[in-house]
Amino acid sequence: MEIVIEWRDGLVEVVNVSEAEAGLGPGARTAAMMSRVRLDLFEEEGLRVDFWGYSALRDRTTPLTRMGAGDLGEGMDIPDLNLEPGRVLHLIGADQLDDVVSITVDRRWRIRRYGDALVDETKLDAQTLYWLGMEGMALPIVQRVALLDERIRHAHRDWDGEAIAGLCGFPYPAWERLLRDEAAGAGGR
Repeated sequence: MEIVIEWRDGLVEVVNVSEAEAGLGPGARTAAMMSRVRLDLFEEEGLRVDFWGYSALRDRTTPLTRMGAGDLGEGMDIPDLNLEPGRVLHLIGADQLDDVVSITVDRRWRIRRYGDALVDETKLDAQTLYWLGMEGMALPIVQRVALLDERIRHAHRDWDGEAIAGLCGFPYPAWERLLRDEAAGAGGR
């Protein structure tokens, strides 16, 4: 996994994480690894990655799966792999978030600073494509936010601004500020 962090001072850090080395520790027999980039804890903890290993070690508590009709090994009890905690990697502390310009994980998940807010750009792009189509991607951010807010409120009249902002990857105060900017005519014209 590759994580790229760009800082306000111009520093760019590229972190290549080997899941095999972030596992259960020396001597562990790990058949598979799972990593979780904890963007759900981003505001509280910063950037954190949890690693879990599917251990191949077997003892009397290991659950078994009976292979069914048509399976290779039909009728046999096959041991399950056990999911066990590995390690936690803290890349950015919550107290450092003000200095972050952008974070990209495997060139797919992106967080980017807009003004004073860090925005989950992956969510924003997904909602823009859904509600505004490809044409929406070319709009200035302030216009995108205003159009998204309008379309989503029209479709979901019971949703408030906080729910819409969260769906689009925005902290609510930043979302409201952009809506005020667009209403005041500062929408990238």
